[in-house]
Amino acid sequence: MKNFILLALITLALTLGWGWRGIAQTTSPSNPSSNPQRILTQSMQIRAAVRLIYEQMPEIPLENQYLNTRTGQLDPEDSLISRLLRYHVVTKNRPPSLRFDWKMTIADYLEANEPMIEDRYPGTDILQPNPMRLDRAAIARLTPAQRNQLVNLLVAAYTPVAIEPAQIILPSPTPSTPAPTPQPSPTLDRTPLPQPGDAQFLRL
Repeated sequence: MKNFILLALITLALTLGWGWRGIAQTTSPSNPSSNPQRILTQSMQIRAAVRLIYEQMPEIPLENQYLNTRTGQLDPEDSLISRLLRYHVVTKNRPPSLRFDWKMTIADYLEANEPMIEDRYPGTDILQPNPMRLDRAAIARLTPAQRNQLVNLLVAAYTPVAIEPAQIILPSPTPSTPAPTPQPSPTLDRTPLPQPGDAQFLRL
């Protein structure tokens, strides 16, 4: 059945003059990187991660002094950590939740791993001058302990927090009311009633 449908599509495409390129565009899946919803989600995650890292490590320089050639103004949101995140997630397409991959990215900045291409670095197309050289120098100025802390924060920013189930508090049992202690019944006066003829004893 699938072969029949595919054959029908090919026949229709050739008849209408689409050619093989039109067939490929019709049958190939859409590019996930061009999904607007995915791009928006990535942007929101990056902004949240940047905020977290600068709150925890204010000693990291912002490096947001570059001129945006599209607006003609400085863009304070385009910071060192923002570009580092985009380089990792978008340019290198590395998973953001694995510590080893963040170590590789930091090694790129330290010229100890893969070479960084200036034309593909985040901000190259809109920032003047190109921020890559100064960004690498800023990462190199961090101490090993600071770089290790940065990697830990980067992993934490993309790791879902496990939500523990709410503790169910059971109401304490209401103490049962003790049964009343049975009281002894009053003793009846068992004095014998006067009998006939007892008056004779009173005369004695």
